[in-house]
Amino acid sequence: MAEFVAEDVSDYSDTGTPELTDCEEEEEEVEADADIFLSKNGTISWSRRRLESVCPGKLPRELKLMSGLTRMASSQAKDVISTFKLFIPHSIEKIIMESTNLEGRRRFGDQWVEMDSTEFNAYLGLLILIGLYKSKGEAVANLWNFDTGRHIISGTMELERFRAISVAIRFARHETEVAEIAEDKLAPIRDIWELWVDKLGLLFNPDQDITVAERLIPFKGHCHFRQHVPNKPGKYAIKLWLACDSVSSYVWNVQLSTRKTAGESKKKNRGMRVALDLTKGLRGHTLFCDSFFTSYELGQLLLKRKMSMVGAVHRSRPELPLALCSAKARQVCSSKWVFTPSTTLVSYIPRKHKNVVFMSTFHKTVGLAHTKKEPRIILEYNRSMGAVKRLKKCTDAYSCRRETTRWPLALFFDMLDLSLHNSFVIWTKVSSTPDTQKLNKRSLFLQALGEALVTPAAQKRSPLSHNPFAGSIVRGISQAASVFTALESREVTEGTRKRCRFCKCSDVKTLSVCGKCGINVCKSHVAINCQACTK
Repeated sequence: MAEFVAEDVSDYSDTGTPELTDCEEEEEEVEADADIFLSKNGTISWSRRRLESVCPGKLPRELKLMSGLTRMASSQAKDVISTFKLFIPHSIEKIIMESTNLEGRRRFGDQWVEMDSTEFNAYLGLLILIGLYKSKGEAVANLWNFDTGRHIISGTMELERFRAISVAIRFARHETEVAEIAEDKLAPIRDIWELWVDKLGLLFNPDQDITVAERLIPFKGHCHFRQHVPNKPGKYAIKLWLACDSVSSYVWNVQLSTRKTAGESKKKNRGMRVALDLTKGLRGHTLFCDSFFTSYELGQLLLKRKMSMVGAVHRSRPELPLALCSAKARQVCSSKWVFTPSTTLVSYIPRKHKNVVFMSTFHKTVGLAHTKKEPRIILEYNRSMGAVKRLKKCTDAYSCRRETTRWPLALFFDMLDLSLHNSFVIWTKVSSTPDTQKLNKRSLFLQALGEALVTPAAQKRSPLSHNPFAGSIVRGISQAASVFTALESREVTEGTRKRCRFCKCSDVKTLSVCGKCGINVCKSHVAINCQACTK
């Protein structure tokens, strides 16, 4: 566990021990034997002894929201489609269809066919199924290929129509987008983004612990707020800030990082502002966050909201005392604790020359685990921060994201991934009958949802309502089945049992005869042709 902690915190802190000046080393030696430690900026006094009324902590009766599904989600989630439509409702669907049809007429002229609700759902269903088949990086031509593709994909929509929708899909009117892009960076997707974010908090209430962290959307196209992330595989990405339930990884709130806002310095206080915005409306919860967000000021502001905070702290923070910032002459698996009336600080040495510092306004006592004498603050931090890793693992496994050079479309794909994850969380809580509980596996849920979304569109294309997924292909399969039926009927009524003309190494006798030359032939040597080819 100690190794995991060290790797976690190394992303937010310098490797090794920071170098101290001679003056700082002397101050550290003096402070090492003292009971009171001053912070680097000299504004906070930390005590080696636990003070009274330290860290009031969270109490269940202080929770403003009861954790779990809201009444809206419980009443409207009846099946897989209605559960998914909680996050992509008719209001969002209407905006996308109107904007897409407007762009389609502008781009394709009279050749554009108006997209309706059935076709829009089919488009979403195809994206879900393509992600389920783990073909997000595959060329669409291969997905529609008769030999290498899936019949359900080619039977739902023509390839050219899928490409046309992918080119024309928009999330705001073209005139509005051009007029407002200079003032509002999110103008091309602002309308549906706000509706979608508002829906997240209305359907589910988080548990006692909530996690705030970042999420990166790989993107290399042109974007005003694209960020360079050199330590990630994609190098360039769009950054989101998420507030997730630590138990189910449900995404409760989202904020898009568009670089600094008006009146805000480049780095100062941005993490605190984001954390306060994402947790607005919560009370009685404990916030877990990394070193980008954690600060002494944030902990005090959250206490005023009846919330507590646990987070990793960068050793360069000015509110830390010098005695906790160095790993010099300290044993591995050793801990140092200091307190204020409302906050606890712990410095832990997971390995040689490695020092990690954590701050908590919840924990009021010194707690150590039995293994490696690891502080319980770190154990609870790792457990709660794992919610973001589980979310990334789930969404990346069956992601419907496709390559695009338009950032609104890339953001919309990620909205779909997060909506699918949240839909599955809600579905596992509302499904109670044995039939619905079979879909409590994520892949089965996505398969049922994708097939349900594409079924109406496939039925429009297919003349056979009993098998709508194969579309035009099902006609050839039906004709082949009719030939088999004719052969089986002739076996009973015509001819005598004789050896197959083509079976030379076995004594195979059959009643089936060729309809053209009359020779006996077994089923393994029958060639099936449709009526047109036969003529």
